[in-house]
Amino acid sequence: MLDITPDMLQRTVTGRPRDLLKRASIVEAARKIFLKYGYGGSIDTIAAEAGVAKRTLYRNFSSKAALFSAVIETTSSYRLPSTLFDLDEGASIAQVLYEIAMSHADLAGSQESLELYKLMAILEIKSPEKARLFYENVRRTTFNDMTNLLQQANNQGKVDITNVALAAEYFLSAFYGNMQFRKILEIDDTFMRQEYVNEAVCRFVRAYSI
Repeated sequence: MLDITPDMLQRTVTGRPRDLLKRASIVEAARKIFLKYGYGGSIDTIAAEAGVAKRTLYRNFSSKAALFSAVIETTSSYRLPSTLFDLDEGASIAQVLYEIAMSHADLAGSQESLELYKLMAILEIKSPEKARLFYENVRRTTFNDMTNLLQQANNQGKVDITNVALAAEYFLSAFYGNMQFRKILEIDDTFMRQEYVNEAVCRFVRAYSI
């Protein structure tokens, strides 16, 4: 299971080490409570789990929605850090895409991601506005990172992509279809992840190669 640490949180927020330690303990407590009780888990319960006063929690996070967003974003950014999308001049775009794809597949199939996905699906029924906001908050970061990577690859002459935003959407969506659905339903846990990732990357590179 994932344990949220100050180092992981520093990828999404800035602040003094002591502040980051406290925020990390709050986000980790929120993760545990949300996974155990769903979005209905109370702020009082989260504060107690984190060992902080309720007012301290609210100094760090303005609302339960902000805290839930932090849990989702931290889980995502841990497995898909922005540095993963860096493209040096001498780097192979196929290799960079492969590393991103493997990390993305790990994220899509991780227990934490699946549980949070189920929570968001339930929340979509009860509060669609909140669910969509959470989705957009997480999607925006990864989508922007992917778009910037493909633009770099274009500029370096490694690919020929007319619409980088569409290409980014196409690449990222490859890991949230049948493979993730099988995980959610706990069907065939030995699904050929590496073969699937290889095929997805090869098809993408062939589609946009110079």
